Amino acid sequence: MTAHTIDPRIGLALSMQAQPGVYALPIGSGTSTGAGVPTDWGVIKDLVRQTAAAAGEP
Repeated sequence: MTAHTIDPRIGLALSMQAQPGVYALPIGSGTSTGAGVPTDWGVIKDLVRQTAAAAGEP
């Protein structure tokens, strides 16, 4: 990703946040961790890291 590209997951998260009544339920989290599928907490941490980077935070 370049510095000016926003991860599609961030766009999805922001669009869901902007629409009352829209929810996402991370179910089955952790069942595929061994296969390299991130947990819901891992996705959240990555989104926060990318958002901070886009805002110029260290």
